[in-house]
Amino acid sequence: MSYGTIKGFDRQNNIARMKVYCTAFYFTLASIITAKVVLSLPQAADQAASSTTSSAIAKASDTTSDKAQAVAGSTDIKLAINNIDADWKTLTCTNPAVTDATINPEERWTKLDCNDAWDAAVSAVATATNTAGVTFPQLISNFFHGPDNMGCGALSAKNGCNQDVLCVDPPASYVPGFEILNSFVGISSLNYNIYDSLTKAEGQITTQVGEFASTFAPIDPSVDAWKLVLDLIGLSFALAVSPLWNAAFKKIPFFKANPNTLGTIKDSVNPLVSNGVTLIKDGSVAGESLNNQNTLEKNLGDFVEVWANTLSAINEGLFSGKDDDIKQLHDLIDGGKCLQAGVLLDDVVVSEAISQAIFAYMIPQAWALSSRDIHPVVINTGIDCGSDDKVDAKYLVAGDAEKTKTCVNNKIYHVLSVSGSGTVQGSSQFGPALPTFRTLEVPPGLDALDGKQWGGLTKDNIAAAAVATYAKAGNQNGGAAIDPSTADGVSDIFDHGVEAAGIVSIPICGYDEAWKNWCGNKKTAHYPCN
Repeated sequence: MSYGTIKGFDRQNNIARMKVYCTAFYFTLASIITAKVVLSLPQAADQAASSTTSSAIAKASDTTSDKAQAVAGSTDIKLAINNIDADWKTLTCTNPAVTDATINPEERWTKLDCNDAWDAAVSAVATATNTAGVTFPQLISNFFHGPDNMGCGALSAKNGCNQDVLCVDPPASYVPGFEILNSFVGISSLNYNIYDSLTKAEGQITTQVGEFASTFAPIDPSVDAWKLVLDLIGLSFALAVSPLWNAAFKKIPFFKANPNTLGTIKDSVNPLVSNGVTLIKDGSVAGESLNNQNTLEKNLGDFVEVWANTLSAINEGLFSGKDDDIKQLHDLIDGGKCLQAGVLLDDVVVSEAISQAIFAYMIPQAWALSSRDIHPVVINTGIDCGSDDKVDAKYLVAGDAEKTKTCVNNKIYHVLSVSGSGTVQGSSQFGPALPTFRTLEVPPGLDALDGKQWGGLTKDNIAAAAVATYAKAGNQNGGAAIDPSTADGVSDIFDHGVEAAGIVSIPICGYDEAWKNWCGNKKTAHYPCN
């Protein structure tokens, strides 16, 4: 074909323009050929990448939609979204699910198709080139064209994950990312709030530990204090953070809007607590803080540091991008559960939770392991609460009855103790006389359990915990200690806190049984009870 056959071109005057035209045609054709070649590459690229892609991402990719899988060959996380054909990409910031925070968070999450967008993002992260070592939340943010510096895994006031992410219309950003990334912010901010309050409370806890022995009882030096530390460190972490996470989640809009789903808080909190206990047990967070050469008081004072390290490790794990962590993170944010989750708990609330966690266990232990030969006992009167609680004067003086009285499960109990011998040898000018019998005693420091000190602990808490242990053992003394590393143990702590079965193991019996064993110097298995 001659140039003269193309309309609008003159052979003599337009050869230069024809060259331009032909050049453009050549590059267009080359682009089409290149595109066809590129489309044949993802399978080979996937095979090469499969040996290095973590099982976590692989599992997440398995569940993604066909549309999400279109990004599998992408190496640039910000360009990966261009290969996806999904309705959620066209959503704008005028959508009511964005602008109206009064809409149920679950409905907002669904309307913005956040789960499909999450699947697409996780699938894209699976094959993204990450030579710079960018963290998982940063990669997710980059996918949605969000902020670059979302270091949500680091518990810091300047981690780039503590400010609300603003909604921006596509293609500058993508609307489901607004909900997903703000859920990241909510989780990270919530954990940082607890972490920050923990570190602030360390000085107060150290002071209380210093006053502990003089208020209640010094533990006998022959007692294996290191075993006490090991028994308590994981348990006290669970006792402290479980109610804090519980309190925080209850304030989140999702759970306010869906009161019938409050039970799902337990499903969210318990795995976090279990992870923390596991980290503590394997020694990966204690570092040099705890040492069997330290005094008991020094180790107890350092608990807070260990808990702070544990919380930091939990948060870092949530955003690690590993198998179980991706699933757990999604479980936390799914359905908008963590939208607007940046709940602030008062420092006083956190401090009280810490104190309760330590001293609910340690106070009964101090009595039982005291160098003063103190043996605590919870007396079951069998009398209904509200009825006249008449106490035989041979068992207890009237003034002490009121100081030690408490009500558990509509029955009156008394928190008491015995020490030394229950008899006092009498004497007279004519020689030995008949012995006199002592009355049951008030445990040292019981009056300090007034709900205003020691984390707000009361004698009611101590009695209720002892009764729970007794009941769980089939109404027998000697019930097993709670194991916070088990699902049942964590669940019981979530439901009952410091009153959970297995935290306090003070023996329970009636007045007569305890008094006779004491006065008869009968050292029974669960002295002064049988």
